[in-house]
Amino acid sequence: MSFVFPEASQVTSMINERTHNENAFVTADLCPINATEYLDSPSQIQYDVIGATKGFTKPGVLGEDPDFVDQRSITTKTATPLYFKEAIRINEAQLCKMRMPGSENAERSQQMIFRAVEQLNVRLNTLREVNALNALCGAITVGEQTIEYPVQTATAAVSWDQVGHDIRADLNEAVEKLQATGSTEIIMIADRSVYALLAKDEEFAGAMFGSDVARQLGAEGLARLLPDFLGMGITECRVSRQSYLDDAGNKVKFMPGDKVILIGKNGQRIMDYASVKNAYTNTAGMFGVVQDHQSDALVPHVDIVAGLYGIPVIYQPNNVVCVTVLYEEP
Repeated sequence: MSFVFPEASQVTSMINERTHNENAFVTADLCPINATEYLDSPSQIQYDVIGATKGFTKPGVLGEDPDFVDQRSITTKTATPLYFKEAIRINEAQLCKMRMPGSENAERSQQMIFRAVEQLNVRLNTLREVNALNALCGAITVGEQTIEYPVQTATAAVSWDQVGHDIRADLNEAVEKLQATGSTEIIMIADRSVYALLAKDEEFAGAMFGSDVARQLGAEGLARLLPDFLGMGITECRVSRQSYLDDAGNKVKFMPGDKVILIGKNGQRIMDYASVKNAYTNTAGMFGVVQDHQSDALVPHVDIVAGLYGIPVIYQPNNVVCVTVLYEEP
């Protein structure tokens, strides 16, 4: 008895329907997958980096031509896509158990496929979030390949866990870097541990809310209240609270615990996850297929494959500031 498995379109639909939770993944709306603009460039991604708008409209004279101004600078960047893909195999022993008579075994085969797809989906969305956050911090490194992003950077005058630090002054300096970018909203992103540190800080959260209240607020509560109390243009604070286990079983945070990211939104795209076409489904974006090798392989097996070909691209790097807030003093 052989099993009929879902078509590639069905698996891809399952992969994309179970998209990541915006409450858990802070870049879900900031770095959406762009599966339309890079379809014809499987070996390279070209995108425009847009410079800042300068100056303001000059006065003119009636009856005379207006002054002409230069357009915003646009630099075309070329990057090599990263081809992320992996598979889960249903081996011969598992297939034999699935072939045993009984409806439970038929249900077990479907459950096995769904569990595999769900596992691969979680790993893909973790990839998306980690890559997007690393891009906003300035670089993605995969193996020996590093892709750099020319975002603005800043460093706290004194590490936030050391005596003499001034969190408000450091944040205000970073916000000032976004003043000439047309930003009408500023989003602040940091790991939960950074917000927890702020909540315990007597001179920062303690001064705003009182020490006892600040400690009770914790990371999430503080993040909700900060935009109303900071008074420096930060309109939203997001907490990166997720981590994953690496192959050695070590917990790794999605976002570096020593950084704060500020993103100035100005009504235009800041970034995308640029995706190129894959040969499995001949489409871009997250994909999934089931490859049935029950009858054409020496050892019967079934592979569930999922992946995402592409990289994050930042169109307006001047609208991003990555601040290093924790470091060891030299």
